[in-house]
Amino acid sequence: MRTYLESRRKEMRKVDLDVATFICVSAIEAVAHNTVLHGAEMLSEKTVRTLVEETTRLVVGVFEVEGVNAQRLRCICIVSCIGFPTH
Repeated sequence: MRTYLESRRKEMRKVDLDVATFICVSAIEAVAHNTVLHGAEMLSEKTVRTLVEETTRLVVGVFEVEGVNAQRLRCICIVSCIGFPTH
């Protein structure tokens, strides 16, 4: 994730990429971990989409990216969260 963010640095607000990357990766991992621990097998596809969307909003908000860059970052979040099982 940091490598991607570094390549888009000019399109973001000034931010310490190491700290921001740590926050974002930690947030994504926490959501994934807690979802699995608390009955991920019971989640509907709609709930999984909501988890991914809200996690994405969190990550995009850290970097204040917009437009195409937000969409690319959304893809990274989806790939990170893809392990969410649905019923």
